[in-house]
Amino acid sequence: MTWQSIKEALFPVSQGSPWVTGAYWALLVLFAGLEFFVPQFQDPRRSERWPANFGLGLINMALLPLAPVSALWAAQWAQRHGIGALNFLDASWWLTAAVATILIQSLASYAIHVVMHKAPWLWRVHRVHHFDTAVDFSTGLRHHPLEFVLMLLVDVVVAIAFGLLPWALVAYGTADAMFALFSHANIKYPTRPDRALRLILVTPRVHALHHSSHRPETDSNYGNVFTIWDRLFGTYGEQHADRPEALQFGSHELRDNRAADLWWQLKSPVLRLDKANPALPAQSESSLT
Repeated sequence: MTWQSIKEALFPVSQGSPWVTGAYWALLVLFAGLEFFVPQFQDPRRSERWPANFGLGLINMALLPLAPVSALWAAQWAQRHGIGALNFLDASWWLTAAVATILIQSLASYAIHVVMHKAPWLWRVHRVHHFDTAVDFSTGLRHHPLEFVLMLLVDVVVAIAFGLLPWALVAYGTADAMFALFSHANIKYPTRPDRALRLILVTPRVHALHHSSHRPETDSNYGNVFTIWDRLFGTYGEQHADRPEALQFGSHELRDNRAADLWWQLKSPVLRLDKANPALPAQSESSLT
């Protein structure tokens, strides 16, 4: 397997064609520019936050060629061997299989996200994403490498068990990568379009609540692309969605300069949190309550 085939199999935005990769990076640059000119809220600590956020993103990208399998590879293998529920369908059911693939993969992403919040040891890994004391497009890159590995393993199991359609999996993976930037974007825009979009899709204002330091708000809006699973399972919330500039972001567990320390974030899953070395002013759990 060549480097190019490994990269295409493992990195969602590079699957399919270089145009998709170009669109991803163009979107990243676009959001960066919009956040500079029309931010929803001001972030004076951006220069302190970005090294850790981009550092974690680059580490995860560097791990891509080291991963032995991917969801796409697993889906292709399952298709060749006729393994998995959807591979028992006749070829004429391709549209049904495609829709089912997108729904199953999005539900699996929702479910593992919920589990990461509820299981103590998984939360230790996932909370690195929530330690960010503001939310912008760079937050979408901020994930602990262990979370990357865990998500990869889950995606492989789901792809084989359900026989997910490879090209539909690529389509959803591409959308998921784009939404990781979009849903975290710190951009000011009219309320009406957001209310229309969030009937189905995850918008920055809906996802901002998920990054609130108020734990009941943190434990809501788990969807990555669609809001349908949150609505169906009762984890959807939008009480303060139209006032994201008033939210306090970050985790109530950590309110100091360790949140912007890349090395500390990498080792944090095995560390005990304490209140030492505070660098941020003490605030209530939610400025909206």
